[in-house]
Amino acid sequence: MTNGKKYKVAVIGCGYMGYGHLEQIWLLSNTELWSVCDIDPERAREAAERFGATLWSTDYREILADPELDIAIIATWPSTHLEILLVCLEHGIHCICEKPMSDTLESSREFMLAVQSHPETKVLVGHILRHNQTFHKVAELIQSDVIGHPVTMRMVQSHPPTDWERDVTLINETSPIIDCGLHYVDLMRWFTGAEIDSVYLLTARLTEDIPTDKYNYGLLTVRLDDGSAGFFEAGWGHGFRHDNTKEFIGPKGRITVTYMKDRLTHRSSGNLLEIYRADSGETEQISVPYTHKPTDDQLSHLINMIENDVPARPTIEEVYGSFETVWLADINANRRAVCPTPLAELIDIEAT
Repeated sequence: MTNGKKYKVAVIGCGYMGYGHLEQIWLLSNTELWSVCDIDPERAREAAERFGATLWSTDYREILADPELDIAIIATWPSTHLEILLVCLEHGIHCICEKPMSDTLESSREFMLAVQSHPETKVLVGHILRHNQTFHKVAELIQSDVIGHPVTMRMVQSHPPTDWERDVTLINETSPIIDCGLHYVDLMRWFTGAEIDSVYLLTARLTEDIPTDKYNYGLLTVRLDDGSAGFFEAGWGHGFRHDNTKEFIGPKGRITVTYMKDRLTHRSSGNLLEIYRADSGETEQISVPYTHKPTDDQLSHLINMIENDVPARPTIEEVYGSFETVWLADINANRRAVCPTPLAELIDIEAT
């Protein structure tokens, strides 16, 4: 249900994900792009002109102080997320913040606590797969016991560079496992309804373009407390090929996801789910319509939170839990040890 209001939206950060939001805001009849912000004045001006924003600036504080503004989308580097969020909360500006919520565990916890202390201002962290109908269908199938339990989850996201400078900057800010692994740890918890029992991370540095304490390949293995297990593999670099493996296997069969762009035929039908049933040996194919990254669905959900007080998807506590898991794996990557979770069991881990 909508109250008929047209929400004025600002996009802060006009890079890759900023454009992912800018390109979709016009799809919603109850939103308008009001302002854009980027530290690069030329990029901010170009975005304003291209997408019809009323205002542009290089100073996010100026954007957020505007009394006309209703919603901000934070699409900047992770290390800036917390400071921008706090200004949003100060002005009562509802917001979507791209993941990861921040660049350290301490600042991510501060982010969560700030959101919890301002329930009147709605905040949604951008776990885009929670708004993707393909993965909603996978969740429905797993939770209705189509493939049985426990579940093994095999997930890969590797790619050669399309913007290597951006990849290197992101690796310096965070890591492939924190930046992308967040999504897939969240999927594991969502699909199974279980919590993480232990994690282990193997990494490799396959380029001289990043510092010696960073990596561009990671293999994260996860065990959940219902007996399910999974892995997420991420590789960014010149030697990698595109690999988007997403497969879920149980005692009764398996579900395989093939993205639209990777289909050999019928790409216009959307993403493909193949459901193999072990008892009959038969495979069912389901096409799930897909036309664009569903940032508009994220924005619609934020508006539903504002108008109807529905919970965030995922909740801020779920977001923090997934961040905590990948952060814990990341800082222990070179210790060659399986790390129990939750983090409460390892309070002094950074000092050991």
